[in-house]
Amino acid sequence: MALDVETYVSLGLHSDPVLEVNGHAPADFAAYLNHAGDAHYHPCPEAFPGPDVPRGTITRHKDWASVGVYPGTVRVKLGR
Repeated sequence: MALDVETYVSLGLHSDPVLEVNGHAPADFAAYLNHAGDAHYHPCPEAFPGPDVPRGTITRHKDWASVGVYPGTVRVKLGR
């Protein structure tokens, strides 16, 4: 579908793009996003379950398909 001139102008697409947001230039945002907190995440040993940690199970819940919140959703039990 083509965009007519009136809509193009009403959306402000005919003017130069805004180079500031809330008084900040794009370079300011780059500096905000590049900080020490962006270092690679190295999870601790506790983040990995060991062989002695019991595994959970996924079970099927009856009548889930009749629930109106997520119609057509199906829960299944995965075998291990």
